[in-house]
Amino acid sequence: MVEDVLGVGNHAESIDPKRSEKTDQKKSSKGKAVTSKQPGAQEDSISISSSAKQALDKTRLTNMVKNMPDVREDKVEEAKEKVESGEVFSPEVTEKLADELDQLL
Repeated sequence: MVEDVLGVGNHAESIDPKRSEKTDQKKSSKGKAVTSKQPGAQEDSISISSSAKQALDKTRLTNMVKNMPDVREDKVEEAKEKVESGEVFSPEVTEKLADELDQLL
């Protein structure tokens, strides 16, 4: 597979990724790519801006929230138990709720 890439001065160059003369990539025992430099080869590097890192974090968090269930069954079950036991409508709870509503109004 040979790809055309614009080189210096916008001249098209053909690059065959299987026949790289600069670096030789191998897989380590842990599955990570290891690059060994050949004589005269330049080392490639990348840097990721802080705004790109923040965008990635935001995307990860958004995906986590999207994958959460809409209803928390444990909270629903807890509320049902409180209603059935009468704890929700006890005089203490009713009085506290009335006090909080009075302060808001």
